[in-house]
Amino acid sequence: MFCIRCGSQNEAGAQYCSSCGNPLGGGVPAQAPEGALPQDPGGAALQAPLEYAGFWRRFVAWLIDMFLLGIVLTPVQKVLFHYFGVDPAMVESLSLGVIPDLSDLQDLGSAWAKVNLISFVLAWPYFALMQSSVKQATLGKMALGIKVADENGDRISMPKATARYFSKFVSQLILYIGYLMAAFTGRKQALHDKLAGTLVIRARD
Repeated sequence: MFCIRCGSQNEAGAQYCSSCGNPLGGGVPAQAPEGALPQDPGGAALQAPLEYAGFWRRFVAWLIDMFLLGIVLTPVQKVLFHYFGVDPAMVESLSLGVIPDLSDLQDLGSAWAKVNLISFVLAWPYFALMQSSVKQATLGKMALGIKVADENGDRISMPKATARYFSKFVSQLILYIGYLMAAFTGRKQALHDKLAGTLVIRARD
């Protein structure tokens, strides 16, 4: 305990301060350092609770990843559109609000579905490898200070990261409602997180 006169720490049960001789009846017990984690009965420090990443933080991280992937995949997509018999210029015109003829629109819709599916598969290594890495995060998630973990907060394996990624296809099939679930579920899990047994949490320094 501490001496209230000189502040010296003394052994528990001491009646007088070893430094100044003051009676220790009014002393205070020694305190643990500020910020120290509590310990369990075995003496090991308890793990701090997980802090789940919110919807908007995840959304901004996703935008960053889509921008970076777009730089790589856009040239590939143009080649694919050409391969499927659609002029890439038609795709660019559609993005500007120019509606093509009905026959061209049907061809474009078919090619668009194929190109999106191939692009989805091509993006898989980026997400699965980075989220199962030591960083547990894509570049977008790193920028926002969040990472992917299992339900205990630990690093996920490559197979689990792969399962999480392809579960996103289910979220997309239901009009992206699976993504919106992250704003309302208790642990901020999207549908693909629930299916794969993962969490998106704040990264600790």
